[in-house]
Amino acid sequence: MSSPTRPRARVTIRHVAEKAGVAVGTVSRVLKGADTVAPAIAERVRAAIAELRYVPSLAAQSLRGQGSRTIGCIVPDVSNRLYAQVVDAVKDAVRARGYSIIVMNTGHVVDREVRSIETAMRWDVEGLILVGGFEDRPEVEALLGRLGFPLVQIDRARADTTTVRVDHGKGLREAIGYLLAAGHRRIGLVTPDGSSLQSRERMRAFEEICRAEGAEDNLALVRCVEVNENAGYDAAYDLLTAEAPPTAVVTLGGDVLAGVLRFVRMRGIELPRDLSLVAIGDNELTRSLDPPLTAVSWNFRALGASAVDALFARILGRESDEGRITTIDCRLIERESVRRLDPSAAGDG
Repeated sequence: MSSPTRPRARVTIRHVAEKAGVAVGTVSRVLKGADTVAPAIAERVRAAIAELRYVPSLAAQSLRGQGSRTIGCIVPDVSNRLYAQVVDAVKDAVRARGYSIIVMNTGHVVDREVRSIETAMRWDVEGLILVGGFEDRPEVEALLGRLGFPLVQIDRARADTTTVRVDHGKGLREAIGYLLAAGHRRIGLVTPDGSSLQSRERMRAFEEICRAEGAEDNLALVRCVEVNENAGYDAAYDLLTAEAPPTAVVTLGGDVLAGVLRFVRMRGIELPRDLSLVAIGDNELTRSLDPPLTAVSWNFRALGASAVDALFARILGRESDEGRITTIDCRLIERESVRRLDPSAAGDG
């Protein structure tokens, strides 16, 4: 049995000093912008910093003698209702252990994700939870490969990394199977593009069940969108103004769902009389609408708490397997937003 892959050791100020052939104090003065270092030497130090991709630790700079007792959490959009539920669960679980937490919001911008990871390194956090975000970006992968502290990812597909994930494929299959059983044959799907683990699993499940049920025409009713309200609105417009619109739509919740609903209200479309709608992700919005929406649901608190449990198992040395995967189950909650069609109506739609 091969030993688990361990993260590369953190690059320290001593490594920079050795690379540049100077004293540690000289590197420190260059980092502080002091003008007492000869220009040629300062340039040599800066070249070593760039080559080694050194990120100074703010915790070390403040002369802390113990662990920071701080956890970092990076999330694409903390204002999104779905992500917010995960972050709340993570914060509660971290604080219950007497630790502080730094939550960083990337806004789905790769440069911000890079800066957030660098911030976690500067603050010398004891562990990092990375929620969703960019996969296979070289600049992100380069930083993650040399963190020097434990990493747990939520709904990401980075290899050899402790992972907590939702079974999004199962949830999507249940939603489509439910709509097919209700007589719907033209079913649209609104989801982010395949750059994320969640979307890849949903689209794969959608294709599998449509082909298995002889409903391949639905593959032309997939709309891949950015995660924001306007994108949801545009996807709904595109699907529902077509010559042969779907009779049912499954859409990502949160901001994308809000955009879909804005178009539905603007056009006077009545749920479920004119359109059946299923949300991916259950929250106060799906429950409080009139009618309340049928939704694919998972336990957000279990997702966040499991990630924190896995992270502290690594921090405390109880778990060394970086490739362990924990899966959170999905279930379909039936409410009042899906209409059962008779076979003749379904065939005509």
